[in-house]
Amino acid sequence: MLKKIIFKKIDIPKLLLQNWQEIVNIMAHIIGVPAGLIMRIVDDDIEVFVSSKTENNPYSVGGKEHLIASGLYCETVIKTKKKLLVPNALLDNEWKDNPDTKINMISYLGFPLLYPDKTPFGTICVLDNKKNSYSKIYEGLILKFSEVIQTHLNLEVKSYKLEMQNKKLRVFQQKLEKSENRFRELFNNMGSGVAIYEPVDDGNDFVFKDINDSGCRLTNINKKQILDKRVTEVFPEVKAFELFPVLQEVYKTGKPKKHPVRFYQDKKLSRWFKNYVYRLSNDQIVAIYEDVTSNKKFEFDLLESKKNMEKISRKLHKNLIGTVTALANTVEYRDRYTIGHSRNVSDLACAIAQHMGLQSENIEALKMAGFLHDIGKIAIPLETLVKPNPLTKEEFNVIKTHPLIGYQLVQPVEFPLPVAQMILEHHERLNGTGYPCGKTDNELLFESKILAVADVVEAMSLDRPYRKALGIKKALKEITKHKGVLFDSEIVYTCVRLFKKKGFKFKPPPKEPEFTLGTIEGYFE
Repeated sequence: MLKKIIFKKIDIPKLLLQNWQEIVNIMAHIIGVPAGLIMRIVDDDIEVFVSSKTENNPYSVGGKEHLIASGLYCETVIKTKKKLLVPNALLDNEWKDNPDTKINMISYLGFPLLYPDKTPFGTICVLDNKKNSYSKIYEGLILKFSEVIQTHLNLEVKSYKLEMQNKKLRVFQQKLEKSENRFRELFNNMGSGVAIYEPVDDGNDFVFKDINDSGCRLTNINKKQILDKRVTEVFPEVKAFELFPVLQEVYKTGKPKKHPVRFYQDKKLSRWFKNYVYRLSNDQIVAIYEDVTSNKKFEFDLLESKKNMEKISRKLHKNLIGTVTALANTVEYRDRYTIGHSRNVSDLACAIAQHMGLQSENIEALKMAGFLHDIGKIAIPLETLVKPNPLTKEEFNVIKTHPLIGYQLVQPVEFPLPVAQMILEHHERLNGTGYPCGKTDNELLFESKILAVADVVEAMSLDRPYRKALGIKKALKEITKHKGVLFDSEIVYTCVRLFKKKGFKFKPPPKEPEFTLGTIEGYFE
């Protein structure tokens, strides 16, 4: 940051400018060209800083051009920080349209001028109105002049830094002279209580050496009456307050320490305080007392208010989930073939998630999603749901809308995790052939992939209006056949292992839908 300030604010002294003027005059005269220039970067522009006093020189001091993407010779010099030689721009496709050719400056030789940290200052260059290849001698001459100017810049930067440092020292000295008065003023007028103790008996006790007005007011003591008295005399419960060992520790270690909020009580004083303790260079101990009694009262009131709000929030959630659950029950009441389906999907999804090491909150979210994943079927015509024959294409397209409808029903409920998205995605497949959105592997929630496997396995195990149950073996064979394509391989492996190795079984379907608010309300506890 200092460098940026220096490079923006540095001024070139008048005497140095005269030297630079002589340099460009000599340079243009020796090489025999109309223009010798020193260019300087000013924000996003390039400015003619010094211009040779030569015949037919079209460049005036103060003339500016936008630097970025300007096509100027000097833009390339500044970007590359290297020499640029253009003998004849009119014969060079790269340079024939650059702005300098409009004033007939068709040849160019320039070098970068850099600050000490290699940040560009600008360029030093010569331009001619005719073809000019510039000899190595001329190149060497301009290079030497550039080194001289960069030496000047280096000295000016150092001078500016020195001036800034001297200014800081003067300011610091003034502050130092006022610091004692400021400290005393602060000490006497600050809102927090401040006490200064001197250790006695090798730090086994401490005596008062000073205390400010706020300290006297907060602790109900008289300054004249307590100076040079031991802290245990003035505050008899200081050890029970647990501040005394903090004073001893800070005295021994020299490390500042914060004493957390504690309640102090004796016959004269009863308040909440927090303290900051540190050691001075003369081994005296400073303790800052902050009275937080009003804050503690506010905290207690806020905590009570928060508890009341949580009760209200839980009640609202229960009412809302009760409504959603009632809708889910309605779906199963409408279709006797799927009674118990949602509960079984939920149980299997949670078992898979648990064996795969998902966090408890993710498992709870899956539990909810399993219960509610078919809630969108409430909008499907009953004759389509219970049709005993295979569905037509049009009927199946209607069935395929139930994940989106379910998402729209559940999305307004503020679950801790995206339950509504799991419902939306439970018929999606890894290869994008699922519905309703045709999402692929990386677009799907991991929980949605678990729910998809659980839904397929459970569905194949149930009777349908148009077929009898296919059984667990065929269901497991089906998901295994399509693992890595339709279903996540690790999830399939875990599901198969649950049935074959861990003895997982679906509960038999009840006569009536049986999951209620009580089975899911714990999600919000």
